[in-house]
Amino acid sequence: MEYSQKKESAQNAPLTTGAPKNENKVLPGQSPNTEVAKLPFTPTSIDIVFTLVTFLCGYLYIRLVFLKDVGFGVLLFTGVFSATVLAYTYYSQKRVPRYTWWYFGYMIALAGCSFVLENSSGLSFYCKAALVVSAVYWVLAVTGTRRKGLDENLPMDLINGFFVLPFSGFGNLFGCWGVAAKRSKNKNAFYVLCGVIIAVPLLIWVVSLLIQADAAFNYIIDNFTSWINFNFAQQLVYLFLAVPVSCYFFGLFYNAVHHTTKMPSAPKQKETAAATVLFNTILVMFAIVYFIFFGVQVAVTAGLELAPAYTVSYAQYAREGFFQLCQVAAINFVLFFVTRWFCGIKSKSVRILLTIVGVQTLLLIGTAAAKMIIYINHHGFTLLRVLTSWFMATLFVCVVLFILGVWKQFNYLGISVATAALAFLVLCCSNVGGLATQGNIAMWKSGRL
Repeated sequence: MEYSQKKESAQNAPLTTGAPKNENKVLPGQSPNTEVAKLPFTPTSIDIVFTLVTFLCGYLYIRLVFLKDVGFGVLLFTGVFSATVLAYTYYSQKRVPRYTWWYFGYMIALAGCSFVLENSSGLSFYCKAALVVSAVYWVLAVTGTRRKGLDENLPMDLINGFFVLPFSGFGNLFGCWGVAAKRSKNKNAFYVLCGVIIAVPLLIWVVSLLIQADAAFNYIIDNFTSWINFNFAQQLVYLFLAVPVSCYFFGLFYNAVHHTTKMPSAPKQKETAAATVLFNTILVMFAIVYFIFFGVQVAVTAGLELAPAYTVSYAQYAREGFFQLCQVAAINFVLFFVTRWFCGIKSKSVRILLTIVGVQTLLLIGTAAAKMIIYINHHGFTLLRVLTSWFMATLFVCVVLFILGVWKQFNYLGISVATAALAFLVLCCSNVGGLATQGNIAMWKSGRL
């Protein structure tokens, strides 16, 4: 009796914890994907040191990526960012999975080939967006914060990486400094450092005003800073913008490494009669509209006058409705994914309707591609027309994979994302402007332009 009472009291005793440990152990009765409650903020000395490195990453992002176009600085930032993540993960006693080096290679290739070679000056915005997405996803993969892998959980992983982790730990950077002040034996030295950090941007502002107020002081400062090409006002803007960016980065790093934030729950596929009826209704309505649209196209092609006659050139015909067709195809792509995500494909009616809408989407992409070919034959190539053609070709392949995934079980989303990512990398590493110019010259020599 006494032994059983001691055993029961030992089981009910609270566990004592110090700094957060990330052993990623699965408790009895807990699945590997069970959400973990948020732990108290108890940073270690390693976390405090990496706040300074993260501030450097924030400064480099503002200085070399956000406010610049293309060049070697993007590769430099990517290298510093990657080294920071790897070092932080290593010193936090976490093992970097081998497969994540593929994501790392893609990120470096995207930053290096597309920006250092400067062949993608017209694609700089899209390249930066792709680089940011790949960098955040790589952080999730390295730290083991993803739900499973590159599959249907991708949207929730991106929401977690872009919003939940960074903003839930947005104040952790200053929180680490506060903990450092409490732990510091020589508190005066810490307050001196904080005073320097606060005073430097203010002094840069003050000096820039004094330069404008007095010509002699301006001459002295110019001679003193000419060898480093230092612009006070510009550096002030960089430092102020680097503060929120570094807070965002450190919130992402800290929560991803220590797993201290509760992840949002993914919607569960419910094969209920209500869900099936709901999505069947939506898909049927879309399919009917597309059947009517294609019926009108066939009737017009056959010579029936379904609208007032008007004269239009081939170029005008090709341009009319092209971008609208692309948008409709993209909407169908999202509808296809949402239906699978929320409803599933166990119902045969859902699979048939998804296949019908998928085939109609392919026909819409084919119609838009035909219009683009006509337009290019009359007006030649431009960067926008090449990008649009690439988008249609990539979307066509992804829709085909989605249709196959309805009837055969495989990681259709992972293959689609990998295909689109590799195709985009090839596009960025290609001299799109030069290829368009060569194509226009060839068309002009042949008399087609």
